[in-house]
Amino acid sequence: MKKYVITGFLFVCIFAFRKAPDNEKSAEINSAIGKSLVLLQNSSHEFLENAVVCHSCHNQGIGVVAFSLAKEKGFDVSDGKIKEALDSTLSWWNRSANTQTLAENSDPVAITMTGNYDL
Repeated sequence: MKKYVITGFLFVCIFAFRKAPDNEKSAEINSAIGKSLVLLQNSSHEFLENAVVCHSCHNQGIGVVAFSLAKEKGFDVSDGKIKEALDSTLSWWNRSANTQTLAENSDPVAITMTGNYDL
């Protein structure tokens, strides 16, 4: 069940971050997406400032996917926030203990969440 929810979420992210055609309603939609992106970027940054040992699949893994798609579609996304999230992910995987833990993990959801989102 979880894999269907995760897959569905990714499809929503892919199709949600499109600039709507120019008209009054689309301006409201684009404005709402822009406001949401600011909140997502701030929450990603705040998490990293307060994180102890985790880089967070939810804030960085999924966040980078959302930020990249939004930027590709022309929305204003901070390159610094994307770099910060990517650097966090890379430093996490550069520790060999984390790679070994993933390889030895018997929970397929954890492997999907951690490994695939980060890739």
